[in-house]
Amino acid sequence: MWADDLSAVSLTDAVEAARMYYRETPGKAWLVPGDVIANVKRIREKHEREDRIQRQLAPAPDPTFSDEGVKHYWAEVARLKAEKAKNE
Repeated sequence: MWADDLSAVSLTDAVEAARMYYRETPGKAWLVPGDVIANVKRIREKHEREDRIQRQLAPAPDPTFSDEGVKHYWAEVARLKAEKAKNE
């Protein structure tokens, strides 16, 4: 039954997979769940690949906003306050 076979597939992915199927095999009239599942797999792999590329192209995070950067900042503030108190 289609509902059982496609229970793990979102409607958006299923529609895109069906469109892909008919675009790539115009002479074939019957779409079966296996065709949808195979194309959904291709769609998800494509999205994962695109996400990986975007993460690789994203700029590196500013280290001053990392946990270590914040710890270093507050340690420096404490050091400066202690130094100021010592000199007063």
